[in-house]
Amino acid sequence: MSDESRKSTSMRWFATSIVITLLIAALSVVTGFVWLPVAERDSPFRSVWDAFCSSVGLVRKSPVSVVSNPNYKTSTVVVSAGMARAASATP
Repeated sequence: MSDESRKSTSMRWFATSIVITLLIAALSVVTGFVWLPVAERDSPFRSVWDAFCSSVGLVRKSPVSVVSNPNYKTSTVVVSAGMARAASATP
C-alpha cells in the first residue's frame, strides 16, 4: 500500500469521525433543549424559541397572578439591620 493511499484513508476516517461527533452533539442539543421541553405534558411553551430559552435558563415573564391575603393574623415580627451581627471569619 502506498504512503499516499494510507494518508488518504486516515484523513477520510478522521473527517468522518469529526462529522459523526458533531452530528451526535447537535442531536443532543436539539433533543435536550427543544424536543424534551416541548414534549412535556402541560407544556407552557408557545414556540420552539420559548422552549429553548427556558431550557438554557433565561427568565420568562411569569403570568400575572392575584395576590391573596390570608384571612388569619400573620406574624408581627419586625427585623431591622441593627439586629444582624457583623460577619466574621471566626465563629
